[in-house]
Amino acid sequence: MSDRPDNRIARFRLRPIWLKVHLWLGLSVGAVWVLMGLTGAVNVFRWDIDEWLNPELIVAEPGDTRKSLDEILAALRAAHPERNGIWSLEMPRHEAGMILARQMGKKADGSSEILFVSVNPYTADIVANRIYSDFSFLITWIYDLHSTFFLGSAGFKLAGVFGLVLMITLATGVYLWWPRGNNWRAALAFKRGAGVERSIFDIHKLFGIYGLAVLFTIAFSGTCLVFRDYVRSAVALVSPIYGNFSPAPAPPEGLKSVPVADVAPITLEHAAAVAGSIFPDARVRFVKTPGGPEGFHAIQMRQPGEASLFFTTTTVWVDQFSGEVLAVRDPNRFTAGETFLNLMWPLHNGEALGLAGRILVCIAGFLPLVLYLTGLSRWLQKRKATRRLEGRIAKAASKAAPIE
Repeated sequence: MSDRPDNRIARFRLRPIWLKVHLWLGLSVGAVWVLMGLTGAVNVFRWDIDEWLNPELIVAEPGDTRKSLDEILAALRAAHPERNGIWSLEMPRHEAGMILARQMGKKADGSSEILFVSVNPYTADIVANRIYSDFSFLITWIYDLHSTFFLGSAGFKLAGVFGLVLMITLATGVYLWWPRGNNWRAALAFKRGAGVERSIFDIHKLFGIYGLAVLFTIAFSGTCLVFRDYVRSAVALVSPIYGNFSPAPAPPEGLKSVPVADVAPITLEHAAAVAGSIFPDARVRFVKTPGGPEGFHAIQMRQPGEASLFFTTTTVWVDQFSGEVLAVRDPNRFTAGETFLNLMWPLHNGEALGLAGRILVCIAGFLPLVLYLTGLSRWLQKRKATRRLEGRIAKAASKAAPIE
């Protein structure tokens, strides 16, 4: 920002307005940001926390070889014969981890529910059966609280609005913080020996400015994920977009297997091997079974250097009868616009920078709490000082009033 005299005058006039905007946005929505920040911090490491809360989900003695994908699927179908739809098998995140199988089903009232089944990859034993968003399945409950406030699609959109408002509030904070006379040293430092009031102000200022890049990135990426259709349309104006983007890539439209009479479907291992021949250096992350006779296998993989660690984008869709490759999605061949969209999820949870990024985003989840408490405290201090001053003025005025 330029600091010429005319600009200083304009800033002086506008400052009270932006101060009120910053103040009332923070006071009115700050508690929601605290909630989203704390639940977001948990979400970054939610599956690690799940294993910590449920130690039976960690294999005590990992074996030398794992059961085949088909043996795992057979165990799932034997345990849940009533569930004959698509199964999604997530591969273990580490050597002692479980295969996490997901299956969408229906409740008695017709509403959807997702069954999560933890399977020992070395024995094919079923270790846990849990329903998504049940309070006993704590991490999914926290995830829903963070992303929808338990309000469904309306809550999801509301979370996006809160993210947008956070970006506006951060921008006004930068405007208010910008040093007068370019006194950067004072603006970026904690004043030593200051009183309580000044120290609280400095904490608010410095936590906000040093955490700005991470907080803004989290808010921006989260807002893009919520309003992905609008963002996709906007990005498509400057760069071609050929697919849909979310944590779980959708298959291309019109994709289907061709049933062949008297030909049995290929195995999951066969489908995974086909995908491996396309991406020999990639590691399988998810395997999805076909849905119906025209359904297909979806093998989701992670290539070296891919931004997402777990919900990856590299995908091969395989005909369940012929074993032919129906479609391939390779993030290394994305356009600039597709790469931008594909980065939103790993930026939001920090995976784009590996473990260090996840830790950074987790820590950043506590920043709204610090900013809200210090901002609220600073406002209460100012209000108290203003009331004291008003009381003194009123008292002085009463003494100065003429006695009739």
